[in-house]
Amino acid sequence: MRGARTNRWKLGPVQLDINVPPPSTPDPEDPVAVATREVNRQLSQLTYSQLILLAADLIRWFKSC
Repeated sequence: MRGARTNRWKLGPVQLDINVPPPSTPDPEDPVAVATREVNRQLSQLTYSQLILLAADLIRWFKSC
């Protein structure tokens, strides 16, 4: 396993700014992020049968459009 010992692909040091939030972190004041969190919270509290009924209603609504 000669390739395992090579340092050909070693990366140099990378500067890291710890004060920058990751790109996927939503802004807590963003109204879309707030609404999305609220919808996710409400959906997570539904039972399986409620989710099935919701999906059926959404399918009926899409077909009527």
